[in-house]
Amino acid sequence: MNEKEKPIVIKGENKTALSIFIGEREVTLTVLRKTESEFERIDRYIIPVSYLLLKIFEKNRGMFSDLCEIVEKIEE
Repeated sequence: MNEKEKPIVIKGENKTALSIFIGEREVTLTVLRKTESEFERIDRYIIPVSYLLLKIFEKNRGMFSDLCEIVEKIEE
């Protein structure tokens, strides 16, 4: 039985929150604002994982070698 994954929620200032859902091919960021009775969605951003990895690689190439070492150790 697959349990539905829950997003990561980070509380912000001024009754806001950032919800992060990491899927297989995309990362979805949702900005929420707390009203008196519920949360309302302010905006939503969908970022392809491949694009995000490319941008991270452009900024910090050494990080990928570290990640590869971690994955190799996990697989052992």
